Amino acid sequence: DVGMKPVFSRLLREAFCPMGAKLFGSSEHRAHEIHGVETAGENWGGSSLDEHHTFMVKYTPNDDKHLDMHIDECDITFNFGITAENAFEGNDLTFCGMFDSENHRK
Repeated sequence: DVGMKPVFSRLLREAFCPMGAKLFGSSEHRAHEIHGVETAGENWGGSSLDEHHTFMVKYTPNDDKHLDMHIDECDITFNFGITAENAFEGNDLTFCGMFDSENHRK
């Protein structure tokens, strides 16, 4: 626990819930295109976000060099990279498809 639950609860209510509904919500809430670009999203539960598990991780060039692919057990994951892109190589985030889908880990 990083002691910021009230802050992230407000972010969930005021920013992430509306964004989740627009990108990953039910058909009535989901935007099918944004600024002329098709979103190609599906209903992945974005209209019903109601709780969060918030944590921070600091990766450094000398640690976690072999962090294995893993699955987050949640409806939606928001990741924010706060390290400058050119600070070091290998700080990429890769999504490998929806769990149990044909394109998972491909």
